[in-house]
This record gives sequence, structure tokens and C-alpha cells, in this order.
Amino acid sequence: MFNYSKNTKTETSNSENSENSENSENSENSENSEEDMFSIKNIIKYNFSDFIFLIIGLIVIIIIQFYGFKKQRLYMSIIVILLTYILLLIQHSPKPKSTYMLGLLYEETPIKTDFEHQNSSSWPFVASAVINIENKNHIFIGGGDNQKDVLLLFNTKTNKYDNVISKTILSNNSNSYSAVAFDMNQDNNEDLIVGRKDGVYLYLNQGNYKFIKEKIVDKLDKVPLAISVSDYNKDGKPDIYTSYFTPIKKYKGSVFNNPSHGRKNILLKQGKNNKYSDITLKVNAGGKQYNTFTSAFIDINQDGWPDLVLSHDSGEVEILKNNKGKFESIIPYKAKGNWMGIGAGDIDNDGDIDLFLTNIGTDTKKNKMSLGDIKKGQKQDFKHILLQNDGNFKFTEISKEKGINGEGFGWGALLHDWDNDSNMDLIFSENTFLYPKHYLFPNPGQLFLGGSKKLKRNFKYPNRNFGQTPLITDVNRDNKKDLIWINMSGPSLTYLNNNNNNYIIISLPMKAEFLNCRIVVDTGKKKFYRENIQGGTGFGGDTNDNNIQVGLGSISKIKEIRVYTITDKKYIVKSPKINSVIKLV
Repeated sequence: MFNYSKNTKTETSNSENSENSENSENSENSENSEEDMFSIKNIIKYNFSDFIFLIIGLIVIIIIQFYGFKKQRLYMSIIVILLTYILLLIQHSPKPKSTYMLGLLYEETPIKTDFEHQNSSSWPFVASAVINIENKNHIFIGGGDNQKDVLLLFNTKTNKYDNVISKTILSNNSNSYSAVAFDMNQDNNEDLIVGRKDGVYLYLNQGNYKFIKEKIVDKLDKVPLAISVSDYNKDGKPDIYTSYFTPIKKYKGSVFNNPSHGRKNILLKQGKNNKYSDITLKVNAGGKQYNTFTSAFIDINQDGWPDLVLSHDSGEVEILKNNKGKFESIIPYKAKGNWMGIGAGDIDNDGDIDLFLTNIGTDTKKNKMSLGDIKKGQKQDFKHILLQNDGNFKFTEISKEKGINGEGFGWGALLHDWDNDSNMDLIFSENTFLYPKHYLFPNPGQLFLGGSKKLKRNFKYPNRNFGQTPLITDVNRDNKKDLIWINMSGPSLTYLNNNNNNYIIISLPMKAEFLNCRIVVDTGKKKFYRENIQGGTGFGGDTNDNNIQVGLGSISKIKEIRVYTITDKKYIVKSPKINSVIKLV
């Protein structure tokens, strides 16, 4: 465990204080429904126009059958069916939908980007990251084959995004799959790492939109789908972990019992002069040789040594326990599955990190590819799972208990208090991938708001496009975390956060020792716990920035904030003002 040092000075910038009374409980959103999204009731409620089209089409067909010319009934009915289908496609074509802003009860249109990802000839995966350039958060989104990447900066005057990629050398026409931002050379400028079809690139930020490009992994016979950063051996230098997938031309479908089907992951240790060496085999960091969609450094047992959580497609969920720089494989959930995105956060507020993993959904049970080569006696799961951390690398699956359904094809996921009500929320992408059922009633992005016992499904922030992962960052610079849907088809969407609940933001230095640091916000009567995770969560993206936001609800006072680094240092901030940014220096 940590040995703590003395207090360190802090710098505070304040916004307006709230007048709400301390420790009064927030009422749960009565409008949220626990019902299955695809129940008849909810389909009617949230797809009313669809049913109008269908009912009109059905009435027309009935009239044709009773009163139409005998020889033309079939052809006329087919025409009506086709016209109805076209109307439904138009209805659900990618476009901004009338929806709600976070925390508000009136309708607002989400902000869309001009950029639409071009699905590639390889895999339709999208790199995304939040990178700070010149003290402003930018959104990096990777393009498909023969499509340039974009670097988006929100313009507060026009309420639109400006693409500033031309100021940099960040763009590339090779399909970009994954990305993460962190200060890799420790010069106080946030750098960018991008996994592409032709290799993994490191862009060192020199300031004023100037970058130096280095290729740290050459083109391999595998696809870099996730990148995460941590100081795994606590030597003061951030290291890089990349997880991989089989190229589409060599992919054979879901194979659960053939380790050679997948591709090994790579751990890159940073040495002198910002050079990296592959030490995967030396420290046993490869994991099981399955296709790994998502990988993230997370300190599961809070011993100050960042562990690795691996989400294997066609395999099992795997945790690589960090034993002082060497890794040991642990299987926390005994089921084969097509595990995809990872969401990480303390959902039960007990001080350790819980895990949410997306899966391919119950709709795919009859699909032969998803069934793979499961053997007698083996368990296969199709649903998303929520793993409660019980300590000592033991977990309990509690998705049903928390009211989470696993119906659709899931991708990126996040655990974050979106409405700042002091309860952890869950958001994840679902889409229409290969399964026609959802083209009629497509899966929007799913948002579950936290409550006292169960998570409550909220339908107010739909993403009807082919979603890959959500990001959180303050795009309009008002100290409130906004939601960005990164999409594989249609424009990416942004929901500006305008809730009035209290909060505190801890701005962490971009130093290696603060990677996977523990943050405790102590109000005197209630404690909130967070961990600084850089990259790996979500799906193919860097889902958060370096500012850790903690929602307080109506709590109006904080006793102290404690930050515990992986290098056994302790930072304390006494009696910080709420609705402020606490900057550690």
C-alpha cells in the first residue's frame, strides 16, 4: 500500500458557488424507465413516427387486398412495403435529432460535426482522443482508408467545431483505429499516439500546433485496436500498451478455443531519449492470444502497481495482475464471449474500481459466427456484464441487479457521473451491426443514470448513428464535462452539459506518477473515489481528459481532497470551494 508524504501546494480557480444545502439526497429521475428498450410500450413511445408509417402501410395493404384488382394485389402490396421501408430508412438516416441537454427538461438539438467517418475496406473502427493543445481541449477523430483525420476545436462564438488539423502534421490517409493522448516525454505538452493500418505513431507536441512524428511500431500482421498508457514499473517514464486484432482477410469468425486465432498484444517500455522497446515476453504482458478489442491499465487491487484489463473478442475477460513489474494472468469471469468495450469506475462507492464490459447481445445467439467452437460444458455469455470488485481480484456479476439489459451489439462504454448528482452513471454504444432487426428499430446509445439502488435507463440522449464510443470533456470551456458520441457512420454528436448540480474538478499534472493515481473527495459524511485512467477504456479511444470531475449533487462543502500517486506521494487540499477547478502543481 501507499506510504504518504506531506501536503503539496495547490492552485485553485473558482466558479460560482451553489446555494444548495449539504448532503440532501437527490430525487431519482421519475421519467427514467427500467423496462426493456425493445418492449412494445417503449418502441411505441420512442418510435411513434415509425408506427404511424407501419400502420398506414398496413391499412393500405388491407384495402388493396379487399378492393384492388386481383392480378395487381401482390405487386401493389410489394410497392407499399418498399415505400414504407424507404420512409423508415429516411426517418433513421444520420441527422441531428431533437433531444435533451444533460440535466435539463427542455428540448435541444445536439451539435454535430461536419466530419463523417468513411468505413474502411479493412475494419470499421474509429480512433478518437481528447488532446490539450495550447490550453484548449481538441477532439481527434481518425479517418478511414483514403480519408484524412480531423482535429476539432469547439468555437464558442459559432457553437460549431472548427477542423484545425491543417495546422498540424497529425493527419494521415491510412485507416486510424485507436488513439490516446498523454505527455510522453514529460515536457508539459500533451502528445498523441495513434494506431493505424500501417503502424503505431507517436506525435510529440512542441507547442503552437507543431509536432514531431515518430513511428514506434512498424506495420504488422495485425490491427492496433486499443492503446493505453501507464508507468507499469514505476520508473518515472510512461509506457505504452497496444492490443491487437486479426486482419479482416485472415479473420475466421469467432473461435474460442484456438489461441492461434488471435494476435499478441505488445507492451512498449520507454527507455532513454524517448525510445521504446518491446518487453512483452519478458514481463508476461501478452495475455491470452485472442483478439483483444480493448485493454486498459487499472489498479484493480489498489497496491500502486497498475494492472492490465483485457477485453477479448472470441475469448474471456482477462486481468494481468502486476506483480511489481511482471504480470500474472487472472480470469475474473468464467465465460466465453465476444467481449468488446470496457467501462471502469467505482459504481458502488466502496473505494475500488468496478468494470463494465459490452458484448454482442442476445440478438446474435443464432448467428453461427458468434457461437464459434464452444465445447460441451463451456459457458458462453451474450450479454453485457457489470463486474463488482470484491477485492483480491474477485468479482461478482451484478448487471441484472443494477437493472442493465444486454440486448444489442455493444461497443465502447464509460462509467462517469454525467449529471453531477453524486451517483455513477453508465453510457455505452450499441448499433445495427449486421443484424437487420435493428434497422427497423435501431439501437441508440444507451445511458443509465445512477440511483440509490438501480441504474435507470434514460432515453433523452439518442445516438441513432453507428456509434463506436462516447468521450467526455469540456468542449465549450465552462467547467462542465460534455458528451461526445464518436460514430462510424453519420456525424459525431455533442451534448453540452448544462446541469446545475455541484461538482469539483481535480486537474492533474501530466506526469507519469499521476497515472493511475487514486483520488478521494471527502465531504466529512461521504467519500467519492476516482482513478486517473489514460486510454484503453471505451473502444479505440482515449475517453477522458486529464481533469477528474466528481459530481456532488446538493453537497455544498468539501472537507478535503486527497490524491495518492503510484510513487507513494500524498497530496492534500483542505476545504476547497465547490464548483471550482483544483489544479495540482
